[in-house]
Amino acid sequence: MIHNVRWLLAGAVALGAAGCSDRLTDAGPGGARFADLSAAFVSVPLGYDVVLSSYGGGPDAGLAPWTPVRGEASLDRGSMMGGGLGSLFLGGTFVGGFGRGPFHHGFGFDGFGLGHWPFGDGAVDSSCTFDAGSGRLVCPAVTRNGVTIERSVAFLDAAGKPQQAYDTVTTNTIDTRLTVSGTLIRSRRPHRDHDGDGAVAGNDTVRTTVQDASDRTVSGLAKGSAQRTVNGTSAGKETTTGSDTTGTFTVVRVVGDTVKNVVVPVASDSIRYPVSGSVTRSMQVTLTRAGQAPTASTRREVVTYNGTNTATVVITVNGTTKTCTLPLPRGRLNCPSP
Repeated sequence: MIHNVRWLLAGAVALGAAGCSDRLTDAGPGGARFADLSAAFVSVPLGYDVVLSSYGGGPDAGLAPWTPVRGEASLDRGSMMGGGLGSLFLGGTFVGGFGRGPFHHGFGFDGFGLGHWPFGDGAVDSSCTFDAGSGRLVCPAVTRNGVTIERSVAFLDAAGKPQQAYDTVTTNTIDTRLTVSGTLIRSRRPHRDHDGDGAVAGNDTVRTTVQDASDRTVSGLAKGSAQRTVNGTSAGKETTTGSDTTGTFTVVRVVGDTVKNVVVPVASDSIRYPVSGSVTRSMQVTLTRAGQAPTASTRREVVTYNGTNTATVVITVNGTTKTCTLPLPRGRLNCPSP
C-alpha cells in the first residue's frame, strides 16, 4: 500500500510526455482538433494507478490530474493511451509461480508482502478481516489529503467456496475490488512561458475530484493449473477545475476498461503472454473554458489475442478507426500510415 498511496502523500507531480503527436484527428464539438486534447490521453486519471486495470501507467501514472496549462506531448504512433498496456496484457519474463520480476505490477501492494499473481491481486495484511456474510476480507479504508482508498478481497477454492486466507495449493480464484474517491486541492506555482508570448500562469488553486473503481477476478491459480484466466472491469472519472492565462477551465476525463476471458498459459518457459480473450479500453476528455463551448475527444482501443505472438489492436479516435498490430511480448505498436 505504500507505493499505492504515494501520490496522496507527495501531492500532485508533473506527468511525463510521450513521443510526438498522433495525427489521427477529427473536429470536436467546440471546433478544436483532437491534437488540442491529445496530451490528456497520455496518462490516466488521478489515483487510477491504485485500481487494477489494463493500463500500463508508468512512474507518473495516476499521480496528478491533467490540465491544459502544460505543454505536454501527445501519443505517437507506436504507443497506446494511459501509459500503454500493463505487463499482464503484454507478456514478459515471469520469475517463479508468484512474486515479482517484470511480470509483477510496478505499483502493486508491495507493502503487504503478498503480491499474488498477476500483480498485486489479493493483497491483504493483518488489518483486513474476514466477513462471513460476503465471503470477503475487508480492509480498513485509508484516507490521505481528502482521497479515500477502500479494498476487499475474496479467495475461492476450485469449488467456489470462500476461504479466509490465501492458500498456495488450494486457492483457485482471487477477486479484488478497489475504489478511490475524494477531492484533492493543490496550489500551483507559476509556470514557465512555454509559447514565447511572455505570459505565464500565476499561482492558483486546482481542485480535482476523482471516483475510480475496479473489480478483477483471476482464476486458475490452484496448484497444477495449466492456465490463468483474467476477467474484470475498471472505471474512473476525474474532474479538475483551475485557471490559466486565458481564464478558468474545467477538464473531465472518463476512463475505463473491460477485460474478457484473457487467458495466459502457465508454460514451462519464462515467456508468457495472453493467447485468447480481449481488452476494451476507452477514454473521453472534455475541456470547458469560461465563455466557450466544450471541446471533447474520445479514444477507444480494442485488443484481441488470437493464440499467436501478435495481438490485433483496433483504435478509434473521434469516429475514425485504424487497425494495428502489437507483437508480444512487449513489441511496438504497428499502425498503418495516415
